[in-house]
Amino acid sequence: MRRDAGQGKDRWFCYVLECADGTFYTGITRSLDQRLSMHNRGLASKYTRGRLPVRLVYAEPHQNRSSASQREIQVKKMSRTQKRKLGSCERGAHVQLGAYDSLSMVLESPGIE
Repeated sequence: MRRDAGQGKDRWFCYVLECADGTFYTGITRSLDQRLSMHNRGLASKYTRGRLPVRLVYAEPHQNRSSASQREIQVKKMSRTQKRKLGSCERGAHVQLGAYDSLSMVLESPGIE
């Protein structure tokens, strides 16, 4: 069974990856597990392909693609320092991935509906 099964068809995430060279990549997806796997296999984006491995440092659930895309634009405009802070502090339902042992724990977290 997929770890993100049961999220709901319309659930979207805005996510931030930290690349091996210390840079950040921001995107949106319906499936965090699948997208992270694609990034680490070099199949998701040209940017991350040359900066492997990548690790998920932040994910934020959204009700629809539109709100996830709007948040993606906001995050992309942030400075490196601001993006680093996203991954190191909790804000409401946002996910601080460093506090979890696995992505399945994130998806089963009570703060993520």
